[in-house]
Amino acid sequence: MNESKELKNYENSVDLFLTSPPYFSKEKYSNDETQSYLKFPNYKDWVQYYLKKTFEIVHHSLKPNAYCLLNVSDINLNETYFPLELDSIKTLESIGFEYQYQIGMVMNKYIGLSYEGVLNKWWDKESNCFRKVEPILVFQKV
Repeated sequence: MNESKELKNYENSVDLFLTSPPYFSKEKYSNDETQSYLKFPNYKDWVQYYLKKTFEIVHHSLKPNAYCLLNVSDINLNETYFPLELDSIKTLESIGFEYQYQIGMVMNKYIGLSYEGVLNKWWDKESNCFRKVEPILVFQKV
């Protein structure tokens, strides 16, 4: 874990952490060499060396019994399924978080978005269409 002086200033000081990390290589914010999908192009390496290291810092920063809310979803890339939700739960539990429950976050309807490949969706009777739902995983620092 990063042992910088700046990080130590935040040890056990944060009440709540809410984040939506990149979904491995599904979300590409830039082509900069610091991007996690470029540094760790192998999914298992990405989980171990990006996701785990990131949430070790979060765990270090949170107060005891504080919460971490993680918006993350399973993904399909080139017809390959990546269980990002379950891998996130396993990873955060290995750090010392306790998984509490999941909240379903209904996403806005986007014109032209095909729901064919969407893994988390529900039928909205009022709108007469599918709506994308992304999980927010709730963890507690124990």
